[in-house]
Amino acid sequence: MRPIIQKTEGRVNQKLRDSAKRAPHCFGCWKPNPNGDMLCLAHSNRLQDGKGRGLKAVDETGAILCADCHAYVDGGGSTREAMQNWHEYAHRRTMAWWVKEGLV
Repeated sequence: MRPIIQKTEGRVNQKLRDSAKRAPHCFGCWKPNPNGDMLCLAHSNRLQDGKGRGLKAVDETGAILCADCHAYVDGGGSTREAMQNWHEYAHRRTMAWWVKEGLV
């Protein structure tokens, strides 16, 4: 069996990952982030965003979410379409904040 090698070049953007610490709130449910430790970058689970076997999607397609929203988009018991729509909704709001902050 061939080993899975994760290709990281061009996929990881540390400034976007770190931006979750500074985000004012979850871009899914608006839960506040008072201490900078409530949120993280949730990667997309869509193939067209670069997701693959043993690969996370590129960071630019992520959404800054709280633990509850992250668990939901990663398989929280709803349909795949609903989870992907929720991630897309949060991603668009995250992207608007990144643009405002000059990160993208």
